[in-house]
Amino acid sequence: MPLIQVYRCCHCRRYFEQKENYLAHLKPIARESLVDKILNKRIKETLVHIRRINNIKEIEVELPEIIVNFAKRVYGFDDKGLPAEAHLRFEFRGMRFDPLCSNSHNCPEGGVTNWWCNDKTLPTGYPGYRGTVIVKRSKELDAVTELGFSGKHYKEFGLKFGSGSGSSNNEGMFANISRHEVTLFCDDWPLVRFTENLLA
Repeated sequence: MPLIQVYRCCHCRRYFEQKENYLAHLKPIARESLVDKILNKRIKETLVHIRRINNIKEIEVELPEIIVNFAKRVYGFDDKGLPAEAHLRFEFRGMRFDPLCSNSHNCPEGGVTNWWCNDKTLPTGYPGYRGTVIVKRSKELDAVTELGFSGKHYKEFGLKFGSGSGSSNNEGMFANISRHEVTLFCDDWPLVRFTENLLA
């Protein structure tokens, strides 16, 4: 029986008889992989700056600027013809310390989630602060959302959102304002001393 040489994609396990078709199939996968690598690199670089924050007020004041700079660098405001200006503001409300902040949906870096604490072999929470955060975004930052920037980056940068609501507004430079339940896990902010209730 004659042998037939085929090419198998390790990503989707499809088989190709022609090498040209196989290589053509790999091109977009390689491109997407490269984009993911660049994005992950930028996230790690940004986390270096975030990990230097050492008090709560700096989270409120400096983190928005760090995230906006990340969005500009990764999603290229100028390259897409968008204004270079973009504004983001966080306002924390009623933050209280909890030795066991829920990890049902979110967890600190290096931790694990435990849906409704169903798995008794896993942690049922982590120390941190829970409360509310008001997020104010300018229309320029909303525009870059269409390019891939989204609230998932808040999570990657230490703001773990729960339920929330939002609305369109015209409050000066801010076009959209939303309110969210938020958790700041202590392990995500190694230099911040979480020693008292936050009454911002």
